[in-house]
Amino acid sequence: MEIEIYRGIREILSEPKYSQFLLLAQVSLGEIFNTRPYDDRAAAAAYYAFNARRSDLVIVNTDGLPVLIIEYQGGGHFQKSYYLRDEIKRRVFQKAKVRALEIAENLNAPEAAARVREQLDALLPASPAPAAGQGAHQ
Repeated sequence: MEIEIYRGIREILSEPKYSQFLLLAQVSLGEIFNTRPYDDRAAAAAYYAFNARRSDLVIVNTDGLPVLIIEYQGGGHFQKSYYLRDEIKRRVFQKAKVRALEIAENLNAPEAAARVREQLDALLPASPAPAAGQGAHQ
């Protein structure tokens, strides 16, 4: 299913209005978020734990900055302390002001694509309203 979602998003991003976005797969969070090691042991452990995390799919803008993180929660997701891993990611995404979308296994590919499209549309600049007297039908 994850590959179907990947393909669906690639198809969406091929549309001209989304040309400023690029899809990356299995991205190390340490590569897309600016983190640094710390001197004390607890902070250092948190740093290395975060850098070891991956996101399933990341959409970046033309500057290479993440704009949408997509986490697919398939059958293999719910292992051990998944809730802790998910909560850490949610907090990081929120602090970084990056949109995150969690896609459950029971969501089919077209439904997942619709949710991704909705998130991307919210990132696009608003189209200016037509000036008075310049409507489509005159």
